[in-house]
Amino acid sequence: MQADLLVNELIHLSTDEILRFNEIFQEYMDRAYNRDLWAAAYIINCGCSSDGFMDFRAWLIGQGRIIFENALSDPESLIDVVTPQTVTLVQKLMNVAKHAYVVKKGVAMPSTSHSIPDLIGDKWDESILSQKYPRLHDRFGDCEGWRQFFEGGSEAD
Repeated sequence: MQADLLVNELIHLSTDEILRFNEIFQEYMDRAYNRDLWAAAYIINCGCSSDGFMDFRAWLIGQGRIIFENALSDPESLIDVVTPQTVTLVQKLMNVAKHAYVVKKGVAMPSTSHSIPDLIGDKWDESILSQKYPRLHDRFGDCEGWRQFFEGGSEAD
């Protein structure tokens, strides 16, 4: 739903503005590409692949500047944002500019070259996550939110 609303706003912009939106979105995706945030996503989502981490970062951008900046400086701040039923793997947000461009122009958005930034931060493994982010681990470490999700129902679109 959030992605659809954003597309509906973007189609009122010029194609150059849609392209710029896409550039800015990618800049925020790159800013969030760090191991600390990935560790938090791993705890919250009961695991997190590289594709899942892309979806998680898109979801995080969709939460707005304050939540985004707070999560970058302290990933455990997400404890105040996410519930065990929140779906944080939202792929649709990554494609809103492309979709709006197609609606506006009738053709696919031109591709741009983008190199993946270096992954920053300290390496971690599952064995240290309960110490790294104890509050997140206390809430999500048992994967109960995922069990509830698969048994039916979530908060996301």
